[in-house]
Amino acid sequence: MRLKLAIVVLVVCGVGFVLHERKSALEHHLSQVATQLGGRHVHVHCQSFAGNLVDIGPEAGTVQFDQSGIPSDTTNLKRPVCAALARFPHDVNSAAYACVYANADCPQKIWDDVQAVHVLAHETWHLHGISDEAQTECYALQTTARAAELFLTGRHLTGEEAATIGLASRALPAAEVLGAAREIAREITVHCAPLSVALSKRLLWESRAMTREEVGQRETAYHHLVMGRPDALEGVMAFLERRPARWALAVPRDWPETT
Repeated sequence: MRLKLAIVVLVVCGVGFVLHERKSALEHHLSQVATQLGGRHVHVHCQSFAGNLVDIGPEAGTVQFDQSGIPSDTTNLKRPVCAALARFPHDVNSAAYACVYANADCPQKIWDDVQAVHVLAHETWHLHGISDEAQTECYALQTTARAAELFLTGRHLTGEEAATIGLASRALPAAEVLGAAREIAREITVHCAPLSVALSKRLLWESRAMTREEVGQRETAYHHLVMGRPDALEGVMAFLERRPARWALAVPRDWPETT
């Protein structure tokens, strides 16, 4: 009896170890895809069996944002999503997925696979920093195919590809990056009022956790703040007189919280 019990325990432990290793390998692979697609180092966590039993939420995946609108570096995917992603590389063949491109009737398993890749793309854009669901979904629809390609091939994005899908503003040889960055910094310093630049940067970060209406209201408030100041007129006059601008406002002195 004890021998049988020991054998059962060993089998259960062995199966559990194998399942754990498979889950870890899948999470590692998904994390690599999300890192490539999202443009920063992130992690993908697949829901456990126990977590799936008690989870009644409708979300297929989640990313947490802090109060400043900064996303965490981890997304949690539901167990069915990860299960579909786990079998996806083994299921792919042109005949099976032709119905998707033909907009025809497909087996439910095919749609589950496609939806799982789309969820991965969607949550990756949340990891990238987009909190608005409509905007995230728009980006995800445009990059689901790229997510599938990265998932299946395991290759890395080139700089040109990153620029094409909006993860970078441009792609340059390594030797030219620092010079290009300094040129952009010089243009900002010479042609833009310091307070306006600081407020624009602040709005970019704050808007991650705002609704579209809240962003519009905050942007209007910042416009009212700077348009009634000397730098608003100075920018126009410097342009008309074709001379360098002489900015009067300074961030340490004129930042909204200090006035």
